[in-house]
Amino acid sequence: PYLFLPLDVRGDIFIGRSRQPQFPNRPGAILPNPNFNLGVNASLSDITARLTNIFGASGRFQAWNGNFGIVADGLYVNSGFRSSSDGGTFTLRDRFNLPIPGFQIDTRNTLSAFSLAASYLLGTAPLRSITDPSNPSNYYPALSFEVLAGFRYLSVFQSVEFARGPSFEFSGSEVNPLLGGTVKFLLSDRLNFFFRADTSNLGGGNLKQYYNLNAGVDWKFSNSFALRLAYRFNQIEFVTKGRFGGDDGLNLRSQGVQLGLSWQF
Repeated sequence: PYLFLPLDVRGDIFIGRSRQPQFPNRPGAILPNPNFNLGVNASLSDITARLTNIFGASGRFQAWNGNFGIVADGLYVNSGFRSSSDGGTFTLRDRFNLPIPGFQIDTRNTLSAFSLAASYLLGTAPLRSITDPSNPSNYYPALSFEVLAGFRYLSVFQSVEFARGPSFEFSGSEVNPLLGGTVKFLLSDRLNFFFRADTSNLGGGNLKQYYNLNAGVDWKFSNSFALRLAYRFNQIEFVTKGRFGGDDGLNLRSQGVQLGLSWQF
């Protein structure tokens, strides 16, 4: 199991992007683009201040036989946030300035992701001359290289509700191919640094971008248990066709600290 603490989240949640409805009785007369775009620019303090509810679970499982392995990763997050707009001014016919008061916005977000991939250890290269092959400690420090390929299932639900106003929501799910790899810098049999990357934006569907980048350290403090401390960057862009035209979706990138506990048996 692992936990993710977002330190910075940026991007957009949009409804009806590129929608251009026309007057039904006025062919050629086009209304201004009535899309809604909620910009997201939140630090950890902003997230905790606006958070109304959250539930999440995440974990990773690996099974290896020699150089071949199977890797499964699952993530589920359900969260809600409350924020307020600053208000503004609406100009009518370039002459009349109408004040628009601030209002409350509630958003609900659900993200489910599951990946299953086959992994292969390409090899381990010692960074020193091996003088005594019978002594395993002589193989450190070393570099190891792994590749993986499989699929990722992703499901997204997003709702935006205005106080005393309309509400909007969209959802979608998709299965996409997954490609990735891991490089490890092995200092000993108990300590290593790693960099892992994977992507799933290869299918050409609703998922336009999906990247995971992880860099950190694994410390095996006993024969069976290890701690992982890492920094994670995630980019997701998911776009679906709106019910009334235009595109609904989100484009978010988040980065923060990941903490995990592993059990090897």
